[in-house]
Amino acid sequence: MNRTNIRLVGIALAFAGACSLAPAQPVDVQEAVDALLEDRASEPDSVPLRDFDEAWRLVRDTHFDPTFNGVDWDAVRDELRPHAIDATQAEVRGIILEMLSRLGQSHFSVLPKSGGGVVPFGSEDAETDTPIVDKPEPSLPTLELELAQTERESGSARPGFEIRLVDDNAIVVGVTPGSDAESKGVRPGWTLLAIGNDPLAPVIVEQVGALGRRTGAMYVTQIVDAMLMGADGSATRLVFLDADGTELALEVAREPLTEEPLAFGGLPPMSANFHHRWLDPEALGLPDTTRIGYISFDVWLQTIPRQFDAAMLEFKDADGLIIDLRGNIGGIGAISMMIGRYLVDERASLGTMRMREQEMRFNMQPVMVSMSGEDLDPYDGPVAVLIDGGSASTSEIFAAGIRELGRARLFGSTTPGMALPAMLSQLPSGDVLLHAMAGFETPNGFVMEEAGVTPDVEVPWSRESLLEGRDAALDAATDWILHGEQ
Repeated sequence: MNRTNIRLVGIALAFAGACSLAPAQPVDVQEAVDALLEDRASEPDSVPLRDFDEAWRLVRDTHFDPTFNGVDWDAVRDELRPHAIDATQAEVRGIILEMLSRLGQSHFSVLPKSGGGVVPFGSEDAETDTPIVDKPEPSLPTLELELAQTERESGSARPGFEIRLVDDNAIVVGVTPGSDAESKGVRPGWTLLAIGNDPLAPVIVEQVGALGRRTGAMYVTQIVDAMLMGADGSATRLVFLDADGTELALEVAREPLTEEPLAFGGLPPMSANFHHRWLDPEALGLPDTTRIGYISFDVWLQTIPRQFDAAMLEFKDADGLIIDLRGNIGGIGAISMMIGRYLVDERASLGTMRMREQEMRFNMQPVMVSMSGEDLDPYDGPVAVLIDGGSASTSEIFAAGIRELGRARLFGSTTPGMALPAMLSQLPSGDVLLHAMAGFETPNGFVMEEAGVTPDVEVPWSRESLLEGRDAALDAATDWILHGEQ
């Protein structure tokens, strides 16, 4: 997600916006103001109500599409505002979420405050009684609401493995070497059935049923990841189905964070897990002389460019390069340009961010020197990018753009189609509104929102191959690097 600064909006700006709606015919200004004040006098001067009004106004003024994706934005306000008049702060968050869901687009949400910051969703401080107006569930469920309804231990450490939704099951796709999970015998291909006393089947059924299999898969992955979080060194009880179909209940310790958490734009602190290595030719059944560099990271944060730079210095003479963006939920959009410059030999663009009245091109200049001062030419060998249903936002922008430039081939499965650049604005209560303020299209005019990015070679996650110790998408990518077109 592309997020810019938090904006504090004052009364003067709000009044200016109201004036722009004045009728063309002459009116008695004082009479109009008195009527407005009289109408508002019967309403409580509540912060929750002001949050609702400000959230509605921010979307009205900043949404990149003046038709609001075909939604009558005034009518949505008129329908939902009465519910916000006497609402509590927790209740109005649900009302705002319902309002935002009517747009049917990604990158719209409300983040609860915690003192001067934001409550990490799922933490023990999150309010849990957020309702949805006159409905048992929102018309477009949001990850944030789901997590806010689940009390979790505070912390960002995870128990040493990754999961993805495969055939409507939460499947382990990778285990951290040396982790407690590995020592307890957890292996790729195992099915995660429950976390603590919470079975995962209801979460999967709800999200996939409401959002469809492709988009629901991303939400399930993120919800489960949040449920697994806790303090460094703490343990969680997990129930697995192993390769033989046996249920195993294990106490697995969470792993300390390898990177210092970073905060930007009022979001909860996050850490980027960056890894790079030479692939082992013997393990992949490749010739001993094969040199393929592998890079993976799970979020586009400020630390990534320097780490990527160091990796590219090491891989500058590689036979091929694999960039694994599976499960990468997005992050700071501008970093896509800082990474793409290592792969192009002339000025190029990943695409264009279009706002209501202006646009910004994601232009790149080829790298000439590394961040450590060493000469470094752009990498000109074959590049494979791995994507899946968890590769969202900036990951989609990068994958689609770099492919259109002819500098990469994509392997894996279709991305969720959640690629709207967004910003964060503070509401009167201190809560933060996440709202899309631009659309994005590739140089050839492809819009990935909703459609997602389709790989060149469809290689979805497979429980069978994982249980055999194989990563099918990685295998396909290495085969292409060595033998060419598939």
